[in-house]
Amino acid sequence: MCTLFRVYSLFRFVPCRWGRYPGEYDPLTANRRLFVLGTAMLPLIAACSKKSNDYDGTSGNFTPYQAGGETSATATRPAPTNSPTVAAAGNPVDKPREWPGIGNSLIGDGKYVAWTVDDGASPEAIRGYAEFSKRTNTRLTFFINASYTGFKEHVSLLRPLVQSGQIQVANHTYSHADLTTLDAEGVKEELQRNEDEIMSMFGVSSKPYFRPPYGRYNDAVLKAAGEIGFTRPVMWNGTTGDEAKTSSRVIYMRCIRYMLPQQIVLGHLNYETIIPILDKVKGLLDDRGLTAVTVRDYYGDASEEEIKAAAPSPTPTPEENTPSPEATTEAPAPTPEPTTEAPTQAPTTRYEDEAAANQQATTAPAATTAPPARATAAPAATTAPAATATTAPAATRR
Repeated sequence: MCTLFRVYSLFRFVPCRWGRYPGEYDPLTANRRLFVLGTAMLPLIAACSKKSNDYDGTSGNFTPYQAGGETSATATRPAPTNSPTVAAAGNPVDKPREWPGIGNSLIGDGKYVAWTVDDGASPEAIRGYAEFSKRTNTRLTFFINASYTGFKEHVSLLRPLVQSGQIQVANHTYSHADLTTLDAEGVKEELQRNEDEIMSMFGVSSKPYFRPPYGRYNDAVLKAAGEIGFTRPVMWNGTTGDEAKTSSRVIYMRCIRYMLPQQIVLGHLNYETIIPILDKVKGLLDDRGLTAVTVRDYYGDASEEEIKAAAPSPTPTPEENTPSPEATTEAPAPTPEPTTEAPTQAPTTRYEDEAAANQQATTAPAATTAPPARATAAPAATTAPAATATTAPAATRR
C-alpha cells in the first residue's frame, strides 16, 4: 500500500503534455495512468498483504491474529479431512503412560495435547463445547462443579459423549471451595458430593482424577482425597486465557502460545467468548499435527495397588479393644493364690501347735517330751541358785 501511494503521488503531480495548455496538469489523464498501474500491481499487492493466522510448524513463526472485521461464519473454520482429531476413533493413545504423581503435563514424548475446561457457570458455554466436541470428534476433559445447573440442562447432549469417553468428566469439587481451608472431612465431602452428582447425571465415575480449585492443595488435601479414591490431582502448564471475560483475540493468542505438544491446557466453561473460535483453535491443533486427548486417555485408570496404598489404614474397633470373656475370667486368677496360701504360713498355726504341745506336756507327759524334761533338770541339780529360783515361783503359784 505504501508503494501504491508513492506511485499515486508521483502521477498526481506530474504535468501532462495533453492538457489544454502546455505544462497544465490533466487529472483525467493522471487517473487513467494510475488505474492502469494499479491494475498491474494488484497481484503483487495481494501476495504481500496475505496473512496467516496459523502456526508455521516448519519455521516456528506465526503472524498474530487480528480481531475484528469477521463474522462468526468466517471465524468458524471447518476441520480439514486429514485432521488427526477427526480421524481418531476412540482413545488415540496406544497404551497408558505411568502416572507422575502430580499431573502438570503429559509426561514423555509425543504430539498430544490435553484440552481441559473447568467450572460450568455458563450453560451456553457448556452446550457450545459439547456441540463442538460432537461435531469435530475433539476429545476434551471437563473438570466440573456439579453445583452449576448447566450440566443438567444439557445432560442429554453430554451423556453419550461422556459414556463413550469422548468427553471425560473429572472432579473439581461441588462448590469450587478452596480445599486448603477445609479439614479432612470437609475435603471428602466436597469431592464425594460432586462424585455422587456426576454418577447421577452421567452414570460414570470421575475417579481417580480431580483438580483442586485455584490449583491449591497440600499434603493433607492429597491424603484426604486419596482415602476416598481420588489419587490423581491434575494441574496445568498452559491456559486459553478465558478465566475472565476477555476478547477472542486474547484467547487465540494464548492458544497459539500454549497449544503445544505434551501440554495440559486450562480453559473454562464460564464465558461464551471462546465458542465462536473453537473451530479455529482446532484448526491450529491440526496444522501443528497435535492430537487432543483426555487425561484418562493418556494416563489410564488407577491400579488396585495405587488405590490400596492411598486407602486409610484400618482403625481398631471397640470390640478389638475390649478384652474377651476368657481373658476377663483368667486375669484375676493369679491374685487369689497368695491369699489362700497366707494362712498356712501365718504364725497363728504355729502358736496353737506349741500351746497344745505344752498342755500335753503338763497334764500327761509323753515319752516324746521326756528328753526335754531331763535336759532342764540336769542343770538344776548342779547349780543350787538355779534350783531355788525355779521352785520358788512354783510354790507361790500354787
